[in-house]
Amino acid sequence: MKYVKVETILPGDLVKEIQKYIQAEYIYIPSQVEKRKAWGEKSGSRAYIQNRNEEIRCKHESGYKINRLAEEFFLSVDSIKKVIYAK
Repeated sequence: MKYVKVETILPGDLVKEIQKYIQAEYIYIPSQVEKRKAWGEKSGSRAYIQNRNEEIRCKHESGYKINRLAEEFFLSVDSIKKVIYAK
């Protein structure tokens, strides 16, 4: 989230109308629900975790032990189990 000067994006009449309600304060305007991105979409974290989890599943199916996967991916044994047994 970044701060933007209101004068650069809104018409003057609208700025004056908003100033009737709030002055010299910060105001947060959330994005529209249908335009919101899901967690991790913008940064790429979601794709990274999905790829990592797929790799964990493939290695487990090819014979890797859960303890070895936990060490390799720096996750707890319980986290590896959640990835492996997730539907």
